[in-house]
Amino acid sequence: MEKALSIPYGFEYFDIEKSKKYFEYKKKLESIFSKHNILEFIPPLMDYKELFMISSKKGINSNTFFKEKFFETKDSNGDFLVIRPDITIMAMKSYIYQKEKISSVQFYYIQPVYRDYPMGSGFYREILQIGVEMIGSFSNRIKNMFYLLKEIMQIFYNDYTIVFSNSVFMNSLLKYLPEESRQKLLEAFYFKDLEKIVQICKNNSISSDLMKILLEIPMLIGTKEILGEYKILLKNYPDLFKIVQETIDSIDDDVMFDFGLVKEFNYYTGIIFDGYLNENNKKIISGGIYDNFSLQFSNWEIPSCGFAINFTELLNQS
Repeated sequence: MEKALSIPYGFEYFDIEKSKKYFEYKKKLESIFSKHNILEFIPPLMDYKELFMISSKKGINSNTFFKEKFFETKDSNGDFLVIRPDITIMAMKSYIYQKEKISSVQFYYIQPVYRDYPMGSGFYREILQIGVEMIGSFSNRIKNMFYLLKEIMQIFYNDYTIVFSNSVFMNSLLKYLPEESRQKLLEAFYFKDLEKIVQICKNNSISSDLMKILLEIPMLIGTKEILGEYKILLKNYPDLFKIVQETIDSIDDDVMFDFGLVKEFNYYTGIIFDGYLNENNKKIISGGIYDNFSLQFSNWEIPSCGFAINFTELLNQS
């Protein structure tokens, strides 16, 4: 009997069936992007680490759990290079190079990103993404971006839920808290860890009124009807309630709202959203507004927004 060979440990390869599905979906996706005159963006595989550190610095509404999960190498001069963990920042850099030639651009990409998660973490190290970046001024951009997202998702699934929030809300909420507790609270909010929130509040002598808000927000998720609950919860914080009301009023579609939403990167400045498969609650969509992120490495204030879809997860689920 022939002895079976041991398959070396490593990254997952696409099998024949998954490869067929990938190329079928890719053809449909390219048809959509062509119809909307969206240009393909093909980023380099790596860039200098300092570029990606811009989106990985500690900041409001960014989760330290995901910081510095980079695959690193060095060039011949000893400078650190990173295999791309995120494409948004690379798209912005590409646009700035061309800023004097074009006033605005819509990019799409179907490319992998890489994160150095440890074995057993439950996270993929190579994640194939479908992404769209709208850089420059566009009318009705939130509505159009959401419409495009739904058009893409019709190729794969109809059974998913979009959850909206606003990064300005978390920014404003954390200003009421001691600075040394903010990053820990962001991580607790990301994982909706109420026990950790209680402990942080006790360790920092947070008032009972504010502690009640911090404990209720992660669980206060729903459609536009939650506005009434927020009105009661934030009766002593009119600045926070105003953000909630304006955000809910600005979204016409029948979606969910979660103002405890925390993103993985710190460049978002306004409306943010995530999307989840209904049958297993896996996150497959992430996006939002990142206006003026361009100021991190240019003198231009550029309105920008975009989203990314976890293509790997959709291929595994289909």
